[in-house]
Amino acid sequence: MPYVELHARSAFSFLRGASDPEALVAAATATGLPAMALLDRDGLSGAPRFFGAAREEDLRARVGAEITMHDGSVVPLLAATPAGYQNLCQLITEAKLTARSTAPEARCPHHTATTPTGEPLHPPAADHSPDPRERKRPCYATWTELARYSEGLIALTGDEDGPVRRAWRTAGPTAAAAALAPFTAIFGRDRLYVEVQRHRIRGEEREIAFLRDLASAHHLPLLATGGVNYATRQARPVADVFTCLRQHTTLDAAGRLLAVNSRRHVKSAAEMQELFRDLPAAVAESGRLEQRLEFTLRELGYRFPDFPVPPGHSMASLLRELTYAGARGRYGELPPRVVAQLEKELALIARLGFCGYFLIVWDVCRYARENGILAQGRGSAANSAVCYALGITAVDPIKHELLFERFLSEGRVGRDGHPSWPDIDLDLPSGDLRERIIQRVYSTYAPRGAAMTANVITYRG
Repeated sequence: MPYVELHARSAFSFLRGASDPEALVAAATATGLPAMALLDRDGLSGAPRFFGAAREEDLRARVGAEITMHDGSVVPLLAATPAGYQNLCQLITEAKLTARSTAPEARCPHHTATTPTGEPLHPPAADHSPDPRERKRPCYATWTELARYSEGLIALTGDEDGPVRRAWRTAGPTAAAAALAPFTAIFGRDRLYVEVQRHRIRGEEREIAFLRDLASAHHLPLLATGGVNYATRQARPVADVFTCLRQHTTLDAAGRLLAVNSRRHVKSAAEMQELFRDLPAAVAESGRLEQRLEFTLRELGYRFPDFPVPPGHSMASLLRELTYAGARGRYGELPPRVVAQLEKELALIARLGFCGYFLIVWDVCRYARENGILAQGRGSAANSAVCYALGITAVDPIKHELLFERFLSEGRVGRDGHPSWPDIDLDLPSGDLRERIIQRVYSTYAPRGAAMTANVITYRG
C-alpha cells in the first residue's frame, strides 16, 4: 500500500505552516505521492487553493483541519464524507463564533517539557509553539461540541500538541492513556488512529514505543505521518521567522524555541519507509486510510437556495406543472413537437439539479408581472422552451428553430468539473422599480442566498 501524507499544514496555519498550498502540492508531486491531506489549524481557508493545485497535478487532495480544544491541545480531523465536511465546517464555525469566557489553557513550553523519567526533552518543531495572541480571542472547541459534529469525521491522536502526547510529556503514561478515552468514546475504534511522527528529537523513541503499545492495547491502528510544516527543507528558515513572529522575539534571541532540524518537509514514500523501517505497517496504514476518505471538494459545487414548494410537490414536479400550464397558455393544445422539446429540457434540467434555479427566476418574473414591472429575459435563455413556457422569455424557440444546447448542455462543465450554470439575464427598468425587484429577492433569499455583484467594463478608445 503506497504511503500518503495525511498531516500537512500550509501557510494558512498562520505563523505555523511555511509553504503555500501550491508549494505543498508541487513537493508531493515531485516526490511521487499519490495523495495528500491538508490539515490547517482551526480553518479550511487553504483548502480551495490546495484542491485547485492538486487537480492540475492529478494529485488526490484530502481535506481536514486541526481543531484547538479547550485545554489547548489540538485534535487533527479528516473529512471522510460530505456529511463529515459539513460537520467540520460547523464545528469550526461554532468554535470561532461562540463567546468564551476564558482562553484555552496555556500549553507547557516545549523547552521545559520532560519525559516520564524526568529527562529534558528537546523542543519539537517550533511551529507548534503557543501563539500569545490567542489569549486575546479565545477560539476552541469542547469535547461535547466535537461529539455533536463527529459524524463523517476520522480523528488522529495528533502530534506533540495532541492530547495524548501532551499528557505523556507532562504527566506520564497513565495520564496519556486516560487522554485517549474521549477519543474512543466519540470515534470508537473504526474512526480513530494513533498517530506517530519521527523527527529525530531526543526522547522521541520512548514516546513512539509508548504510542505503539497504546495502539496495540486498545486495538487501534498505528498511523505514520510526516507532520509537514513546509514543502522542502529550504523553507525551514521561513518557519523559524514565523516562530519568532509568533513568540514576539528575534532569531538571535529565540534559542531553543526554534526547530532543532529541518525534518518537517514533504517526504517520499521511500523516505518514510526508511524512517519507519521498524514500523512498516504504520506507513502502509496511510494508504488504507486515504482510501476511506470519500470526500473531495469537487463534490461541493454550488447550490442555489431551495425553492419552497407546496405539500406533495418536489421542485422537479412543481417545475413540470408550471411549465405545462404555461405552455398551454402559449400554444393552446400542445403539438407533439412542443411536448417532445419540453420533455427533453425538463429531463436535462432535473438531471443537472437546476430545477430550483428555474423556479427562482420564474418567481422573480411572476412578481414583476403581478406588480406591473417589466422583466424580460434575453440572451441564450431565449433558446429554451421551458423559459418561454414559464414567461421568462418572449420568443418562441420552437417556431424559430433555436438551438437549446446553446443555452444548456450536459457537456458544458466548468473548471471544477461541475455542469456550467445556465445564464438567464433579466432586463429590468431602472430606478425604484428595479430596486423593488432587488429587495424582493433579498427578503426572500437573504442573508445567505442572495448577494449583489457588480461588473465594471472599460473600452479602449
